[in-house]
Amino acid sequence: MRTKDEVTKKWMYKLEEGRNKIEMKYQILTQKKKEKTEKNWEYTLIKLERSKNSELKRKEVYINRQLMNELRALEGKPQKRYKSKPKLKPIHFAMDIAQENAKLRDTDANGNGKCISCDVLCSW
Repeated sequence: MRTKDEVTKKWMYKLEEGRNKIEMKYQILTQKKKEKTEKNWEYTLIKLERSKNSELKRKEVYINRQLMNELRALEGKPQKRYKSKPKLKPIHFAMDIAQENAKLRDTDANGNGKCISCDVLCSW
């Protein structure tokens, strides 16, 4: 039977392993970027550092969730399910902007305009 310490140690090892892989990946990317261009090096370095920190944080949150779920399973408690946020599709974003532009185009200075489907005067 596994203990909490063994489970914690396993997931902490996986977290450290993930960190090492991410560090190595970003070292290689940093070197490639540095070789490619010296022009905006500081700005590129800051962007890469932010990206690395973001990825590390996501990895840490994921590992901590897995750890907590496995600890809950050891205690006989139900595991939590995590839902990912739905991504906004570009087409919906573009449609919203197009609809807003059409409303602005078809209204007067006071915001009054005719509805295109029923010809009723309304304000937006």
